[in-house]
Amino acid sequence: MSPSCRLCRNRLNSSTALLKMSDKLATNLRLHTFAVDVTPPTGDYLCGGLHGRSTGVESHLWLRGMIFDTGDMRCIIASIDFCYLAGRSHARLVDAIASAANISESQVTVHSTHAHDAPLIDEEAHGILQRYGHAVHNEAGFQELLAGAHQSVSLALKGNGVRVAAIAASQHPVHEFAGNRRIIGTDGKCLTRWSICGNPAIRDAPCGTIDPALRQVILFNEQNTAIAAIHCYACHPQVSDGRGLISSDAPGRALGLFNSAYPGVFSIYFTGCAGDITGGKFTTRNKVRNQILFGNRLFDAMDAAFLKADPHPFETLRWSDRVFHLPLTPVTEPLSYWEDRMRSPGDGEQPVAHAYLAAMKAQRLAGKIHGYPFRLSRLSLNGVDLLFCPSELLLEYQRFAQSLKPQVMVVAYGDSFLKYVAPASCFAEGGYEVESLWTEVGPDAEPIIKDHIRAVLKT
Repeated sequence: MSPSCRLCRNRLNSSTALLKMSDKLATNLRLHTFAVDVTPPTGDYLCGGLHGRSTGVESHLWLRGMIFDTGDMRCIIASIDFCYLAGRSHARLVDAIASAANISESQVTVHSTHAHDAPLIDEEAHGILQRYGHAVHNEAGFQELLAGAHQSVSLALKGNGVRVAAIAASQHPVHEFAGNRRIIGTDGKCLTRWSICGNPAIRDAPCGTIDPALRQVILFNEQNTAIAAIHCYACHPQVSDGRGLISSDAPGRALGLFNSAYPGVFSIYFTGCAGDITGGKFTTRNKVRNQILFGNRLFDAMDAAFLKADPHPFETLRWSDRVFHLPLTPVTEPLSYWEDRMRSPGDGEQPVAHAYLAAMKAQRLAGKIHGYPFRLSRLSLNGVDLLFCPSELLLEYQRFAQSLKPQVMVVAYGDSFLKYVAPASCFAEGGYEVESLWTEVGPDAEPIIKDHIRAVLKT
């Protein structure tokens, strides 16, 4: 892949502020779509080693995207059924899509759904890990994925696309799907409600703050027929993971049901700021049942939102992109400490995953990486806004954006180099989202990120 990709130009250890704002307005719009089967070979690692190697395929994984083309400019949004794409790996996929469309990487945004029975690709950290006997990254397979994405986008743009004549924004509650994972005890400290929770006291605690509704944007052609739908909901998607089978989990089932119900509507699913939201309040230990039940509940919300959509004539498209420098929490342990963690990751159930987390710290130390180019993109259709964010943000960031613009759809899990990004209040409460292994930022990140969210949405 070309060394001109965005991450190669804007190295993570940049010492200067990376501020850029592009703002394009257009009034004529054609839609092109693409879909690529990105199911990895059986035997590859799932979730960066968290669930070991796959033994079979339950459902295929897809990269799905929409190309918005006004004749004067293009922008592309895409969703991939992966756990994470991080750092250079994420940038290479963005670059493959952008080069196929002959546009800048700043006009492309790609987001993982965060399915756990799926690949986690971070080739730089995995490259370090391989030196210690853990061969996690499948570079040949990833190159095939990049080539498939490039070819699919190129083929999509050879067609005329479909003229977008109207759009609608809709939403509908998702029932008995999500609960806040961070249960605060009487001592003010965090207890964790996992996606499948074996502690009845924690499982049965109140739902807490969640994303109440699935949001949807629907595009219509000149015959007022729906041609595409964008779905987004903020909850960890896995309710059936850990069985060794490659799977897109509940969102994959929901999207399959939606596609069967509306075969002429191209649809993609995004996960919102779900870092502290899981299905653990409502799941059982029957994982197969969980996937069916939760997939159906998510589809019910998709279907209800779709049926009550009220289209309005398309008038304007606006695309904005903003990159800023986010300082990272210093890595205090020496490189030798993390090297030992990679050699002997421990006797736990996920030794490869623990070694991977150590490799990320070694990567930062070796590369002298002290900052991160945090990227926010905004797509506005008739003033209906979609805000695209990196990493595994906790719900507070979505709630903040929606306090500024109540109808905005907030998408997370872009470049996931930072892993969890929690608001400042969580650091005093504890919880694994703020442990140094699981995040690269501290409490000072919240006001910086929120200032830039405010700037992007008020442009």
